[in-house]
Amino acid sequence: YRDITVRLLAALAVGGAIGLERSYHGRPAGFRTHALVCLSTSLLMLVTVYETRWFPAMTQGRVALDPTRMAQGIMTGIGFLGAGVIYKEGVSIRGLTTAASIWITAAIGILLGTESRILLHLLARLERFAQPCDGRTGLFGHGRAIEPALGHR
Repeated sequence: YRDITVRLLAALAVGGAIGLERSYHGRPAGFRTHALVCLSTSLLMLVTVYETRWFPAMTQGRVALDPTRMAQGIMTGIGFLGAGVIYKEGVSIRGLTTAASIWITAAIGILLGTESRILLHLLARLERFAQPCDGRTGLFGHGRAIEPALGHR
């Protein structure tokens, strides 16, 4: 269960880091929201990854949990959650960045739950190059939200 605990703690740390950055800048959907989204998506993926450990009797009857179907279900649900934070205010549309941050946090949780290190490293590298309009670096403001969970400094 050590590996499961490490994955869940990494999901909590990464989701919390993204949420702290949003809370620091006074944005909606802060620390708790992002930490819970990342932790819950990672936990749901761990159910499919460790299916034989948790449901040993069920593997004989050929009931299999498909990780890709679980990921699809998670992202569909998160899409509805994200759609709930988007609203029109006058001539502008608000909440798009909040919805996107919740969606990417769920995707990171899925990757942490399945231990897709290659995709996580790629995401960490891409995140460094995203440039928001306000001049800050990185997808979430500082370019360092994902790297602590990967062991980068």
